[in-house]
Amino acid sequence: MNRKYYLLLVLLPAILLAGGWQNQPAVEPPATNPPIHSQTTGTIEGKVLTAMNQPVVGAEVFIYGTDIRAITDSSGNYRLENVTPAFPRYIVCVEHPGYYGARQGRLDVRSGETTIVNFTLESINNETSYKTQILDVRLCYLIDNKQFALEPLQPAENAVLDISLYPDSIKPYLESGAFMDKAHPDIVALAQEILDSVPSAKRSNQTEVAKAVYVWVVKHIGYDLMHNYPGDVTCGNWQTVNCGWGKNFTDWCYLPHEVVREGRAICIEYERLAATLLRALNIPARPAPLKAHPVTQWWVQLPDGSGYWANMETSVGHSKYLETGDSLALFPSKPDHRIGFWWPNADAPIHNHWELQQPCLWREVTEGGSAVLEHTSSGLSTGQSLLDEFSQYGEIRFPGPPPEVEQPHYELYSRGFAFDLATIGEQKKILCWFPVFITNQYHEVLQYALWTSHPEWLKRTWVDTLFDERTRQSIPLFMMEFELQPVFPKEETLKNGDFEVGDSLPLFWTKLPGSSAQYLLSDEACRGDHSAYISQSLPQGVAAYCQTLPVSPGDHVRITGWIKTEMVTGDATIDVEFRGNFQSRAPFPKVFPRLNGTSDWRWVSGEFTAPAGTDSMVIHCLLLGTGRAWFDDLKMTVYGTEITEIKNERTKIPVHFNLEQNYPNPFNPTTTIRFALLKREHVTLRVFDVLGREVATLVNKELNPGEHSVVYDARRLSSGVYFYRLTTPTFSQTKAMEVVK
Repeated sequence: MNRKYYLLLVLLPAILLAGGWQNQPAVEPPATNPPIHSQTTGTIEGKVLTAMNQPVVGAEVFIYGTDIRAITDSSGNYRLENVTPAFPRYIVCVEHPGYYGARQGRLDVRSGETTIVNFTLESINNETSYKTQILDVRLCYLIDNKQFALEPLQPAENAVLDISLYPDSIKPYLESGAFMDKAHPDIVALAQEILDSVPSAKRSNQTEVAKAVYVWVVKHIGYDLMHNYPGDVTCGNWQTVNCGWGKNFTDWCYLPHEVVREGRAICIEYERLAATLLRALNIPARPAPLKAHPVTQWWVQLPDGSGYWANMETSVGHSKYLETGDSLALFPSKPDHRIGFWWPNADAPIHNHWELQQPCLWREVTEGGSAVLEHTSSGLSTGQSLLDEFSQYGEIRFPGPPPEVEQPHYELYSRGFAFDLATIGEQKKILCWFPVFITNQYHEVLQYALWTSHPEWLKRTWVDTLFDERTRQSIPLFMMEFELQPVFPKEETLKNGDFEVGDSLPLFWTKLPGSSAQYLLSDEACRGDHSAYISQSLPQGVAAYCQTLPVSPGDHVRITGWIKTEMVTGDATIDVEFRGNFQSRAPFPKVFPRLNGTSDWRWVSGEFTAPAGTDSMVIHCLLLGTGRAWFDDLKMTVYGTEITEIKNERTKIPVHFNLEQNYPNPFNPTTTIRFALLKREHVTLRVFDVLGREVATLVNKELNPGEHSVVYDARRLSSGVYFYRLTTPTFSQTKAMEVVK
């Protein structure tokens, strides 16, 4: 669907008066994002059948994140009406007891037209019961931020657009790469249009051409944020937070020519477009994530043959343009110390990745948190302790005040993803990875920790290096392989989840202690006759219906339900409080999507894994802030696995091969030798005397990646200096130690 609405009313007067963007001052009247919604609506309809081609009667069919829903009739038919045409990212879901959830995404709805979407439901069975689950994977980095560049590098006014001067190691960034096709006809045509807008005398000036690309992008592409497109569930930012549809993050993203067609983008899509246009105009360029949010780097070529990378930021640059009218606000953008990584080849980088053969519902996980710590031994120790907690709970919880950010400090940063396995098909092995941020004079990743909702499925972790021979650059990738295994539903323990039983309040549910909100059993229901209702007038108020249930460590708690809202200023949601013997407060995970404002019944879903030490949990039907909320048809299933014990040990993976100095040293008679491995390899650890004769073999086997320690008893050795050597196929290191008797 063509969505090129952009800024004609803003730009036309300027164009008529001055004949082109290049003659305009950088500061212009502020613009606004264009409207996206048509005044007319469309329809989605179709059939829901079983694998035996029989109609499924009474199935819930709904557009994810909206209150548009229908129930299938006796022929399995459904019809979703009054769908606002927006962008081709609608997701339709089907739920029915006894079947895995069915979904289809990337749906386009056109004004006055009907989109046909049919579903075939698959019956739940023991062998593929993993399809009832959500796989959540998170990584937390401990980063030493050592030095800071105060200002972004300015592009030279005399930069030249001359391919013959580019170093060979830079030329690969002129080429098309995966997800960045500079030869696409729409990109070629647009690049020529941009070049034609530059005065002919300046077209050999690289900075002027790069500036023209920046200005076109910030003026013509809307920033696809929720506050710019409120209530639109096809909004890119809304989907990355709540639910998207694809085989992975990159598969979900619009390609550069699609961004031009649709007229709006999230930050990753912005910078891929900018880099692709620059390449099409013979300027080396690459997206460079700060950690997740990227900028575009382009090569500034100087006449003497030297050059450097400069940074522009078109996504936030668009917002600055709307706020201030400054069309060059972030040209250039961030200083170099903010850059987290880039790809060593021409492909488009991404900050997390998973490989699926079939598209699934997914979302980016940002609730793992972050922390900034003092650049002291105490700050480092706190960071390592928080990293340990993250590997247990998947969250960073640090209440302390941060130091000055532009001073040296330690940082904890987490990112992750979660995807619903209902539509995974026949695939059972899943490969995932996160990049390890670059090490340079500004920062270094010291360690990182992995958390996953299904540690029993994690088969192995290792580190691969993505290397390009031409650029001579590389980046480590922390790799994970999961193998899906069946799960088994335990005895149903949730009582009155449909809220049909009760008098003034639903039976088996209690009010949150201390809440002054109004609670009652409402006659307004999604299904059946009743729902649980809360009304609250305190802006900072917290109100909830609560039910305490048994649960064991390692159990997977899957919750779905329906929520209706009216003038909710905070959130209406369902969360789980795990209780038991914990090192610190356990997390309070919540369902998605997050709901507020006013809406009819909308479906929510989540899966939560009980951490070590859990003995019970409390479900909260929760209202935060003012407004009214109704909760109905809450379903909860607790799943166990064949593994009787899940050890929530620290999953902290080193960033470098390392052989530590033994401790204590000197020693008598025992000492501990610690070492770290990046990947599973055959390892030998041997001890030699000063003449080079082997006196002991401490390790001779394959070991997994991670930190290892060996206690060596040297009571049979005489006093003196000895050497211990760690050897793998890719690494060898030797250190000295002293035995004193």
